[in-house]
Amino acid sequence: MPTADLGAPTHIVKPARAEWRVSPHALTFAAIAITIASTLVVWRSQYFVDSETTLLPWLTSRGWVLYRDMIDQHPPLFTALLVPLGGAGAPGSPLHLVVVGLHLLTLIVTYAVASQIGGRIAGLASVALAAIWTVAFEGTHLWYDGALAPLYLLMLLLAFKLSSAPGASTRLSFALGLLVGLGLLVKQQAVLAVPFIGLSVWAGGRNSFYLVGMALPLAVAGAIYAFQGTLGDAWYWVVVFSLTSNYTVLAGLPPSATEWPALIALYLPSVALLVSWGGRERTKRVWPTVAFFGLLLAATVPAWPRYGRFHLLAAVPLLAVAGGLAVASLGARLRIAPPTKRGLSIFGLLLVASSALFGSGEWLHAFDLTQAQGPPATPYVGTIAPLRKWVDAHAPPHAPILVLHLDSMLYRVLEREPPRPWTPQLPWILQANNTEARWWETVDSTHPKVAIVSAGGWDASPYPGFESGEARLRHDYHEAVRFQIVNYPHAPPVTVVCLLRN
Repeated sequence: MPTADLGAPTHIVKPARAEWRVSPHALTFAAIAITIASTLVVWRSQYFVDSETTLLPWLTSRGWVLYRDMIDQHPPLFTALLVPLGGAGAPGSPLHLVVVGLHLLTLIVTYAVASQIGGRIAGLASVALAAIWTVAFEGTHLWYDGALAPLYLLMLLLAFKLSSAPGASTRLSFALGLLVGLGLLVKQQAVLAVPFIGLSVWAGGRNSFYLVGMALPLAVAGAIYAFQGTLGDAWYWVVVFSLTSNYTVLAGLPPSATEWPALIALYLPSVALLVSWGGRERTKRVWPTVAFFGLLLAATVPAWPRYGRFHLLAAVPLLAVAGGLAVASLGARLRIAPPTKRGLSIFGLLLVASSALFGSGEWLHAFDLTQAQGPPATPYVGTIAPLRKWVDAHAPPHAPILVLHLDSMLYRVLEREPPRPWTPQLPWILQANNTEARWWETVDSTHPKVAIVSAGGWDASPYPGFESGEARLRHDYHEAVRFQIVNYPHAPPVTVVCLLRN
């Protein structure tokens, strides 16, 4: 009997599902229950946002132009989608709903893709793995990789459909290219998947339409920035900077030794997927599996060299689908194989079970942290009011202020614009394209009346021959008052020094 595995047409999968003697409706209900429960956990968890997902959309809504008025090394699509949401809001605000909604959407698409490829058993196993690992890998952190997750899953589904139907519709090929193009506009590392998906499309005989679909969103974005006069700047920060900067040296943050067991457990389903290869449908699995590992590569590489669990949010649902497909295929094979040929199937199922078991422990740890942090809160709530009152009293309403060596999200929560153009105070960005010198020229020309700096930097004596940003400000500013602020519950307080221009 055919097995439910990657590359097998949907009509072949259905008989294999009957071997499990489980009601399809019961499987769907279980998947819905897991999805709802996981989404409720995310809803009640503290969500985390950054200046890229708060400040940049807010400034865009105020007429600032990306890459000209504000520097960012990411493509523009995610920022553009967040513009209407108003930045860092309270719990239940649009930005909080995006975090929850993106998690819900990812689980729904995970189930839909896995069940389309391998049946409802695969869908249930996949959504369970995704629910476990997404929470454990900081699924409440709003970041570009999380936005890529549904796109990558849909790319995998279309790659499967193309490979399972020779001479497939040109619309499928075009749609796959369109998804790839949109993925490139969310995060440029998606380019790593392009050749692998291209090979799977080439096997389906519709490669030209794939290229047309991929080029379309890129051409639209290019035309918009050409009209604004920022095409060269966008090309530098999104493409050239990613290939030529010393980011890997200055921002290096490898995984700790304690993190490797979780990473190994997370990736075990990809090995189980390879173990599930077998039978007469082997050749039909080759190209969709190539596409899968290409997508997995693109979803994994962004986590290095600056490692963070949330950087792997696009990889988690892909690995969950791999585990679900392996469970459906190996489970069906185990039921019909003679006892002497069951060893490989048992081994593959144990790999997925080990991933689920280890991930459950990680989920419990993440859940305990959620309970300790308390309900979600607006960034800086409870400590920002005195600082904001002071800023409002000493700076004109529409005048820029300067925030140096502190969280740039302070601009958003204080509802004050920075000097234009704004750049993140990160060494790998400041050292690129003469950015630091040009930024200080902007500060010197705009003369912000108020500056807010870190107490540590302001109090420290500069090293001989080295002039810090705080030291430069001493010529034109004097200390007025100090405040303590806290960005998220249970985070350590930060002392800031408020300066007034002489």
